[in-house]
Amino acid sequence: LVGTEQSRIVAETERLLEDPIEYQRMARAVNPYGDGRAAERIVDALVQQRAAVAARADSHPARG
Repeated sequence: LVGTEQSRIVAETERLLEDPIEYQRMARAVNPYGDGRAAERIVDALVQQRAAVAARADSHPARG
């Protein structure tokens, strides 16, 4: 992250384009915000939970 100042963005971009070692270091950096797959995992968990609830409902006849 370099901020929003145009001159800083340009300088850091040039540095990455001109310095292969710095580029590789940046390319392997760990994303502090996760891997971008949180929504996919949440949907999977909700689908599994819904399937489990449906399976329990199907296995127990309604009382009446």
